Amino acid sequence: MSFGWMEGGAPLLVQRWEIEMPEAPNGTAIIGCDGQNDGYFQLYTDDRDVQRIYEMSLADGEWRLWRNGEPFNQRFTGTFSDDGRTITARWEVEDDDGGFRTDFDVKYTKQGG
Repeated sequence: MSFGWMEGGAPLLVQRWEIEMPEAPNGTAIIGCDGQNDGYFQLYTDDRDVQRIYEMSLADGEWRLWRNGEPFNQRFTGTFSDDGRTITARWEVEDDDGGFRTDFDVKYTKQGG
């Protein structure tokens, strides 16, 4: 996983990932805001030709993403470590009964400086 600002000066953050598991997709997301309404969003696409829009928040040491829509409702919660070098997170999907279950856990650790 890598993060970097989009070239050309636009205030958009580019997130890219490659996963060494054949069943998991590689992908790219663009993170930006609605400057008029203080809302943050992530535009997601992966190598399965899946595209999604997530609403996003970043506050109090937590990074949250969520979407309601076909084929299922989904949410992400990531907690930053005190030193800011690690994000411990989980993706959840909504069950038929309206509750959420963990889809998978993930941990991001900053490499280098």
